Amino acid sequence: MRSDRLILAVVVASGAVTTMMAQSEAVVTDEATAVTNAPIVVTASRSGRTADEMAANVTVITAAEIEQAGAADLVQALEKLGGVYMRKLSGNPSAAEVSLRGFGETSHGRTLILVNGQRLNTLDMAAPDLLRIPFGSIERIEVVRGPQSVLHGDYASAGVINVITHSGASEPSTTISGIVGSQHTRGASINTTGPIDDRSRYTVDANWLTSDGWRRNSDYETRDVRTSLDIDWNDRFSSYLSVFYNKSNYGMPGALTLAQYRNNPKESTSANDQFRSESWGAALGSALLVGDEGRLALDFTASRRLTDSANDYSAYGYWMYYKGALDTLSLSPSYSDRYTLARVENRVMLGLDFRFDTLEMSYLYSPQIPLWGIVNKHFDLDRFAAAAFVENETFISDEVSLILGARAERIRNKPNVNASGLRKTSSTESALAAALIYRPTDEIKTFLRGSTFYHAPFADELVNIWGFPPTVMPLKPETGYTLEAGATVNLAQEWEAGATTFYTAMKNEIVYNPMNFANENYDDTQRYGAELSLRWSRSGWGRAGLFYTFTEAEFDAGVNKGNDLPFVPHHVVSLNGELDVVEDVSLLGSFRAAGNQRHGSDFGNDQRKIAGYGVFDVGVRVTPSSIKGLSLTFMIDNVFNKEYATAGYYGSSIYPANGRTWRVSASYTF
Repeated sequence: MRSDRLILAVVVASGAVTTMMAQSEAVVTDEATAVTNAPIVVTASRSGRTADEMAANVTVITAAEIEQAGAADLVQALEKLGGVYMRKLSGNPSAAEVSLRGFGETSHGRTLILVNGQRLNTLDMAAPDLLRIPFGSIERIEVVRGPQSVLHGDYASAGVINVITHSGASEPSTTISGIVGSQHTRGASINTTGPIDDRSRYTVDANWLTSDGWRRNSDYETRDVRTSLDIDWNDRFSSYLSVFYNKSNYGMPGALTLAQYRNNPKESTSANDQFRSESWGAALGSALLVGDEGRLALDFTASRRLTDSANDYSAYGYWMYYKGALDTLSLSPSYSDRYTLARVENRVMLGLDFRFDTLEMSYLYSPQIPLWGIVNKHFDLDRFAAAAFVENETFISDEVSLILGARAERIRNKPNVNASGLRKTSSTESALAAALIYRPTDEIKTFLRGSTFYHAPFADELVNIWGFPPTVMPLKPETGYTLEAGATVNLAQEWEAGATTFYTAMKNEIVYNPMNFANENYDDTQRYGAELSLRWSRSGWGRAGLFYTFTEAEFDAGVNKGNDLPFVPHHVVSLNGELDVVEDVSLLGSFRAAGNQRHGSDFGNDQRKIAGYGVFDVGVRVTPSSIKGLSLTFMIDNVFNKEYATAGYYGSSIYPANGRTWRVSASYTF
């Protein structure tokens, strides 16, 4: 099972699938009825490519699909419609972590999360807060699996998830929606968009959502306001401006012992722990068309995020309060064009990324207990990163193209602890990518791709603020490479099938070692597996989607060679569907399942496993034809009230996932 022969067999099988798909009969696809082959530009590609033009496993989830599936938040949309495995620590969207390509315990910093191109990943080890993403204003979600470091740099080792919110429309439109549900869940949102004049368009979104949560102290609330302005100055020059404000808070119920979990999974071991965040920012950009197909763009973003939390350690004689501030500035000029060299057509994109982050973290204790080492700490770190990248696609023929890309990035860190300067660090990182795409028809895409990636240490991994004195840790950046092969086929205007296999090897993966109470570079690791998808849609009948992922993630050297990496189930299945039973009424259903997985920090594989599970959701959606624009949905999640967990540590703690919940939502567009 763990031998190189299995890896070879998986790759060979992928090649066979790819060949059979490429040789299948071509069917002309009507874009109005195609399942997923609509020519939507994937913004995460940074080069104006559609999903069918990218050498990657790409899933695009539209706002219509989200509404049809009855998803309540971004986590559910990714699970049900994107086949993405999510690890949940507190039962609310804010503390859920994306797990792609076999990244388990370290997944939070290896999948890049974007909102309109702005990063949610931060310098510290905290996972991106998915509650910050306004669910009611989502236009589409782009899931790009596999390393994307050439185009995006750090944090993109496993892939990129880019959430696109509504932009200005040429026709006026307003959507209002509301939700009520169990655990006193309530929410409302409004989106309005339209033209100002012949050359400018606006969008305004406002969202509010609150819930008591399924577990004690798993309550959450978020408020979000976003507005954007798009201007076409003339036929060749355009600009945009967007601003946002978000305020959210949630409880942190903590882990349960196995005995507590079996007795009452709704209980909390940290009933008073709370987290709050407030963030705001702006994005400004312009694009100029140059020549026939050239495009010169300049994008600038600025944001500020404030966080604070209260953690009750009164059983040990103190409280801990955390306060953080993160300021970010980024500037990205880029140029893309087509050119002909030796009678061969090429498409090129090149650009620069400049980013400056300032992170401040304060740990305040009440009371301070110097004898125990419990004293106030203030930590700040400035990071400046400058990168250059290029990606060139050569069209060898009408069916075959070769894509080559490269990136070089210089990262500099300046840390301080309690106003005392520490050793500055710097590193130069690089990434390469090469891919072949074969598209014999518009309905078939196959690709082979090899790429390298890197990940710089988080600020609180790089600096041990609890040392005597605080020190800069001798951590090396993570590096690795991935080989992958995949194919996508659209059949009979209703079906889309996809298959991808991958192999990833890594060095210097950074993990927390509980035996040493420190983060350290661990032994070599490897991950390999397969991703399969099948989607169907027929007007007047319904739609369905099936995603299956097999993953083997293990240590490839050292004393733990051959052992499983924590938090990586071998099998993950997601099935969702909608059946139009009578006019205006559809039945909804989904099934999510995951196999057994190792507890966090169980590198020796000597602890009990987190048990696998299967969860069913059901619902009904009504879109009365007599009231155009109205949609009503009733959903029951985890209808059989399955007790399960997706996270736990040391073989003795469990973070319960939600039991049965229900909700009713309504939206009206006019």
